[in-house]
Amino acid sequence: MAAINLTHKNFELIQAPMLDTGVGLLHDEAWSKGIYYIAMRLVKRSATSTADTTLAIEAIQALLSRTSIDQKTMCNAALKIISQIQKTL
Repeated sequence: MAAINLTHKNFELIQAPMLDTGVGLLHDEAWSKGIYYIAMRLVKRSATSTADTTLAIEAIQALLSRTSIDQKTMCNAALKIISQIQKTL
């Protein structure tokens, strides 16, 4: 995945759509694991307020609730991102 450097003003313009896209992807059961990893990174990066972080964490927890225990890598990544998001509160 390429790193994109945005000005603060440009980030503000796309922050809400990025969050909505990530949350939507995390709630949809039809995607591959790779898309869920991208969606978790989207919500982590775009959650900038307390309400956003709550929404992001709830979406990742919804993914975790559907993820089987044998998918350790996905579970570990989700828990790590939740922890990182919580540190921003």
